[in-house]
Amino acid sequence: MHLLAPAPESISGAGPSMQDNRAIVIGGMGRLGNQMFKYMFAQELVSRAGGNIPIYGADMPEWGIQSAPTPDISASQAAPAVRMALQSFDVDAIACLLRQGLISTVHLHGWAMRIEYYREPQHYAGLFVRDDVPFQQVADDEILLHVRAGDTMRGMIVPYMPMPMSWYAAVIGASGLRPVFIGELDHTPYVRLLRERFPHAKFLPPASRLSDFQTLRHARHVALSISSFGWLAAWLSQRAETIHMPVCGLFRPTAQFANLAPAGDPRYRFYDVPFPDTETRKTMDFMPWLAAQHPVTAMARAVVAGLLRDALLNREVSPVRVLPVRELVN
Repeated sequence: MHLLAPAPESISGAGPSMQDNRAIVIGGMGRLGNQMFKYMFAQELVSRAGGNIPIYGADMPEWGIQSAPTPDISASQAAPAVRMALQSFDVDAIACLLRQGLISTVHLHGWAMRIEYYREPQHYAGLFVRDDVPFQQVADDEILLHVRAGDTMRGMIVPYMPMPMSWYAAVIGASGLRPVFIGELDHTPYVRLLRERFPHAKFLPPASRLSDFQTLRHARHVALSISSFGWLAAWLSQRAETIHMPVCGLFRPTAQFANLAPAGDPRYRFYDVPFPDTETRKTMDFMPWLAAQHPVTAMARAVVAGLLRDALLNREVSPVRVLPVRELVN
C-alpha cells in the first residue's frame, strides 16, 4: 500500500521560502478509470511544480494506492487555493503558481482526460503496477474487444454509450483476427445481442476490474469501447501493436471537454462511428439502434490529426475558481 502524503519540507531558492504547505487534493472520484486519470494528472502537476507536494484524496486499493487522511489544510494556508473542474486546464499556469508559492492547494474536481497534459505513456506505466494480479491470456491471432455497457445504457452520461454491433463487426472484419470479448458481460439484452450477432466469438468469464485491466494491457490487438478505463489500459500497454479506436463520444477531440485521440501514436487505427446526440439518447430505445446496421468507416490519420489540431489550437480553458485562504472545500 502506497501512502501519498509525505511530510512537508522547506524549499529553498525560487518559490516558497518558508514551510511548504502546498498540497493537491483529489475530489469527486468516479469509477476506476476516472480515478486513475485524476491521480496521473496530480502526479504530472507535482512533477511540473517541483518540490515535495503531497497528494490527498487518492483511494485506489486495487493499485495499492491510498492517501493519508486529508488534513485541515486551510488552517496553515499562506496563499489562496484553487478549484479545478471539468476538463480543460492551463496546466503550466497552475504549476507555475504552485512553484512560486502563489497558491497553496489545488482541489482537483475535473477529470483531466486530455492527452496534451501527458508525456509518453511509459512515463506513467509505473504508477499502476500489480504483477501479482492474474489476467487472461489472449492469443496473438485474436483481437480483444472491450465492452462498456452498464450505466451507459440509460443514455444520461453525456459522452458515453454502448457501441453498436456495426462497430465490432467492422473491427473484426478489418483486423481479420478471431474475436474475444471482455468487460461488462452480464446477462443483459445488450450482451445477449452480442452473443447472437457473434456466435463464434469467445466471451471471457467475469473477472475483477484489475484483472480486466491487466488483460487489456497485455493483449497485442485491442478494440475500445467508450470507456476511460479501457482507453488507459490500451494506452499504457507496452505490448499492444494495434489499438482500434472509435472517434465518437468521449473519444472525439473537443476544444473544451475530452481530447483522447493520440493521432501521432502509430499503434492506433481510427474509425468514424455514428453517435446519437445527447437529447436523442435521453429518449431513444437503445436496443433497436444498437442492433441496426450503421456505417463504420476507417478514418485517415490526417483527418484525426486535423481534429486534434482544432481541439488544441481552439482550446477553451475551463474557469478555475480561486478560494480565499479561509475557505474549505468539501
